[in-house]
Amino acid sequence: MAFTGDLSGSGAITANGTGTVVLSGNNTLAGAATVNSDATLVAASNNALGGTAGATTVNSGGTLGLQGGV
Repeated sequence: MAFTGDLSGSGAITANGTGTVVLSGNNTLAGAATVNSDATLVAASNNALGGTAGATTVNSGGTLGLQGGV
């Protein structure tokens, strides 16, 4: 699943289960990004994971990928 638009607000991103989530927008989310077991989250732009206020957590078995010169 790919999200190319901009995500904003106080919400969070959670990747669960098998498959890949690709974020490539100019995101300003204030919430955390979490990658759970068997999930893959790909940051495909410099601001894909949102603002600096939110943390990024990769749990055991999860994968965080970087692409596009990030």
